[in-house]
Amino acid sequence: MRLKRLLLIAAIFCAHDANAKPACEHGSPDVLEMLEWTTTHGDQSAGITLKVFNPNDREINRIDATAWFKDAAGAVIGQIKIDPDLHLEASKFIYDVSDLPWAGGLEAVARKDISGVICTLSVLFVDGTAQEFK
Repeated sequence: MRLKRLLLIAAIFCAHDANAKPACEHGSPDVLEMLEWTTTHGDQSAGITLKVFNPNDREINRIDATAWFKDAAGAVIGQIKIDPDLHLEASKFIYDVSDLPWAGGLEAVARKDISGVICTLSVLFVDGTAQEFK
């Protein structure tokens, strides 16, 4: 029964509305875009895969960013740290895979009531330039 619930959550995540973004309280929501996300569940672990897009005209070498998930009331229901060594070419996307320690908290929230955004605190581009958003 629990596995069925977790699979339902994964299906709900796949139906993400790209226009439903919560505001970044710290950092910039414009450095990376979360195109979609999916969850996976094994016998002893759970994970999340984010499809991350770099809309910039420069290649990213390192980044300090977190993907935030909120419910319709604005309460944070989960967060995932983006791999700081994420190397992402300009105008390209990549998949970032992380452990999902908070999967159980999503069971009570309808997928249509979940929004997600990637908030970036700092970024280092391949050309050596850096930006901070604090």
